[in-house]
Amino acid sequence: MTRSPSRGTISNLGEFEIIRLIQRSISQSSLPSPHGIGDDAALIKPHVNHEWLVSKDLLVEGIHFDTRLSSFLDIGYKAAAVNLSDIAAMGGTPLYLLLGLAIPSSTPTVNIRSLYRGLNAFCKKFGVKVIGGDTCASRTDICLSITIIGKIKARHALCRDGAKAGDRIYVSGTLGDSGAGLRLLQKKKNRNPGQLPQSVVRFLIMRHQRPTPRVELGQLLSKHQIASSAIDLSDGLSGDLHHICQASQVGASIDTPELPISRQCTSYMKYSRDSLMELVLNSGEDYELLFTVPPQKQLQLQKFTKSLGLQITPIGIIQHHKQKIYSKLADGSCIPMNRKSFDHFHQ
Repeated sequence: MTRSPSRGTISNLGEFEIIRLIQRSISQSSLPSPHGIGDDAALIKPHVNHEWLVSKDLLVEGIHFDTRLSSFLDIGYKAAAVNLSDIAAMGGTPLYLLLGLAIPSSTPTVNIRSLYRGLNAFCKKFGVKVIGGDTCASRTDICLSITIIGKIKARHALCRDGAKAGDRIYVSGTLGDSGAGLRLLQKKKNRNPGQLPQSVVRFLIMRHQRPTPRVELGQLLSKHQIASSAIDLSDGLSGDLHHICQASQVGASIDTPELPISRQCTSYMKYSRDSLMELVLNSGEDYELLFTVPPQKQLQLQKFTKSLGLQITPIGIIQHHKQKIYSKLADGSCIPMNRKSFDHFHQ
């Protein structure tokens, strides 16, 4: 009796049946040409008067995700989301995605189906076409290698190196939610979830497992050439602001009391022993946009972003002193903002 592809493990299928499984998981009608998944390469037509945006991310089990804390559906969804956020940070339109997948042969087939279902659900939401990738065996952990391709009008890309002294620093949404969500997941694993309302727990965990890339905001900032620099908040505010300051050869001052914090994150802080500033400044994966705006364009920013229904908060100002970042406290005093956000090789 032939084993159903939906049961058993990867070893029951073999490499080429896995590829056919992936083909069935992705809508072929969404491909940019008849030559997509299953050929040696995908064929895509370049866009006239536009530049390509190409980004690559690696997501490794035990570093970027934990299968004990997140479902494969959520892992696939987030894998696509964090890559698309790179295109959003540049102000572009995401178009195509390729996924390289290394998996142990003992992995249940149903888990791979769920991973691709989550990835495909996210891509459909943003009009991104999954056009190919690769699969191979892994001895132990799962590894995802994602390439995303987008486009942007020529000379309109938002980069990190354009900030100037006097520019106002803005951030979208709220900070610290994803870090709080991760800590709640870890507490659940240790059977110590706390006494937070379930609505708060669900919100914060969802912010961690299913982030929302700020594509519309990035496109607006790019189209109207409002922002002088931009970056997505993947490594934490302290680290990502440092990236802008380093690339632009400037410094910054942050008004700490102005940092936007959701009521759910505030509730989490009331019951946890975590430092508010540690969580908001240094925990990553919020995937909000951090960007700078020249003084003469701030009214224009308010006009255009009002239609998005997205919270945009001014949190500081770019300074002349190169790469020095200060936190301005509620009492008016200033202290150096140390870079303590995630670094893969300094943990």
